[in-house]
Amino acid sequence: MAFDPRAQVFLTALRAGKARAAEHIVRRHLEAGVDPTTIRVEVLAPAMRAVGDLWARDELTVAEEHLATAITYRVMHVLGSTSERAAPSRERVMLAALAQERHVLGLQMVADTLESAGFVVQLLGADVPLEPLAAAGGPVRARGRGPVDHDARRSAPGAGRRAAARGRSRA
Repeated sequence: MAFDPRAQVFLTALRAGKARAAEHIVRRHLEAGVDPTTIRVEVLAPAMRAVGDLWARDELTVAEEHLATAITYRVMHVLGSTSERAAPSRERVMLAALAQERHVLGLQMVADTLESAGFVVQLLGADVPLEPLAAAGGPVRARGRGPVDHDARRSAPGAGRRAAARGRSRA
């Protein structure tokens, strides 16, 4: 899959640590009529995937990765404040990152997108043990549940050993 040029421009702002530039990029897309969901899916998500890949190749430090994440959260706030919300439905969705998973930016993107479509979203956040998660889902009456691991690299052979050998944490 080709890397969208809009995502590349956003990634350049992230790598430079330029929050205002990243925000300006997103505001320009909004002014051009691009809807927030498209911006999340075609600009923010691919850029942040690239940030993770750069980190995995030791081309970004943890601090640089965290700065890119913070800038992206800031931009997502802009998207959320401009999004038109569909009338809330009775459909409910509960989202959580499982135990030991602290990366929730993508989960927040999903939550924001679902909320703009009218779903009632309960976002439990990071590092939620499975047992309390299952108990928390009781009153939601979800049509289905299942843990999702958004980071396939974690299950790649040797991925944990490579990270440990570098002496880094993906915190």
